[in-house]
Amino acid sequence: MNPEYAREWISKAEADRHVAQRCLEEAKSNPGQADIACFHAQQCAEKYIKTVLVVQNVVFSKIHDLFDLAKRMKELEEKLSPDDLDALNKYSVDSRYPGAFASYAEAEEAVKAMERVVSVCDPFLGEVK
Repeated sequence: MNPEYAREWISKAEADRHVAQRCLEEAKSNPGQADIACFHAQQCAEKYIKTVLVVQNVVFSKIHDLFDLAKRMKELEEKLSPDDLDALNKYSVDSRYPGAFASYAEAEEAVKAMERVVSVCDPFLGEVK
């Protein structure tokens, strides 16, 4: 495992986390920010899961499905909530295109799910975080 590579994943994940949280706050007065909060919440969770896989030397391809990623490591899959993965998975692609809109409540749930995924991933990261 390359610790610097894992730290790059964390850095990108934390940038998405910050944007998700900021957009959620802005979505209170600007509903258009809810979609952005949901997308970045999914991205943060995806990158944290990928970081765990990197740290554990588990190979993965350029995929975005959180269930598929989690299945690559049984111990991680068992700890992640399927409800959280489901809440986030739908924002990996569709939220980027016209016709898909998230409400403030959906954005709030996505950010909460993101935080739960991060808290599950943290213990696997050890010294790289």
